[in-house]
Amino acid sequence: MKNYLLHSIAIYLFGFACSCQNNTGDQSCIDVINLSGWKFTDTENLSSIADSIEYVKLETSDNSLMGDGCFAYLSDKRIFISGGGRVLMFDRQGNFIKDLFNVGQGPGEGFARCCVLDHKNERFLMYNNFKNAIEVYDFDGNHIRTIRDHSASVVHTQSISVFKNFVILDNGNLIPDFFSAYHLDRNYLHLDSTDYSYLNTYSVKPKKVIRMFDAHCVGFQNMDSTFLIKEMFCDTLFSTHDFQVFLPEYIFQMGSKKADYETNIKMRSLEVPIDPHFEDGRYRIWSFLEVNNFLFLKVWTSREHNMERHLCLYDSSSKTVKIYNSEVFINNIDGGIDFNPFGFRIENHQVYQDKIYTLADPTELKEAVPKNRAYSSIQQRKKLEELTESLLDDDNPVLMIVKIKK
Repeated sequence: MKNYLLHSIAIYLFGFACSCQNNTGDQSCIDVINLSGWKFTDTENLSSIADSIEYVKLETSDNSLMGDGCFAYLSDKRIFISGGGRVLMFDRQGNFIKDLFNVGQGPGEGFARCCVLDHKNERFLMYNNFKNAIEVYDFDGNHIRTIRDHSASVVHTQSISVFKNFVILDNGNLIPDFFSAYHLDRNYLHLDSTDYSYLNTYSVKPKKVIRMFDAHCVGFQNMDSTFLIKEMFCDTLFSTHDFQVFLPEYIFQMGSKKADYETNIKMRSLEVPIDPHFEDGRYRIWSFLEVNNFLFLKVWTSREHNMERHLCLYDSSSKTVKIYNSEVFINNIDGGIDFNPFGFRIENHQVYQDKIYTLADPTELKEAVPKNRAYSSIQQRKKLEELTESLLDDDNPVLMIVKIKK
């Protein structure tokens, strides 16, 4: 199988070098995105990428009160909120239903390290740190099954995703295999990244590590028919249909100084270690989101030996790329809080269909309204004003849902 995959990739790369042909039946040519030049744009209006904004006020009570650092998971029927190991379930209008479980190590208890929605099968999946297992619930909050994680003794699971019949775990950077995929139908470990080590091999003292990329930080996104995956130091965003072949979807270019994995290891291993991220001209793409024709990137750059975070937007329809000094789009739709597609305080963003959603602080929402900023939708402005008049400073966060233009 491995020789066959090597042969397939070689044929594919040869074809790409010779001409710009589709790499699968439904994929267009690879987009090469040039991020070099440091030509920053100050900011951009939200209306240039979005059609509308929806807010969902999540019920605040003694039982549903959330802490800091929560994450939201949105479906047509339910809203799940995770934080502090808990998972709270709300209906689509924000009414609290129940806790999925009690936090603890006893029977039926757990601790949610990371979570994901399986929209196709109407399932909520969470990684239970206390049991080193994937717990599966239906959208009514009933526990369906447990999938044991056999690699958990040496893994610090960072994130979880789902694609077709597979659950994908980001295993962190503690072991050579940066992700694992479990087959939902059969309860077994389907693969690990050592099966695809032909893409990159690094020699790291004191041990040799062979992997697809360095597992420093890996990003996933389920696109229904394809699954996108990118490691932070890798200059390529890959797609796969079956976890058998990974094909380049986007290739990023940013001059000659790229914060790749080999440079990172070399500079940190010096007698006086140097953090390569602070050398001028280096970069790393921390996170990505693809919605409709837009690819959103969180780019960390270095200027004058200081790390800076920037928002980058690539429009695949016009093949244009912009890098902004700001991390937010100016909210000129309803004049409310500006929108950061990667979340506000933490990266608590998610994508569902053509929507990006995140949790917004009620106090910040209230403070944004009196500033009399420009807005394009009177109807949405009135809804925002009604919402903020009902908010208290100690209320739960508000779910902010932005519909992206086609």
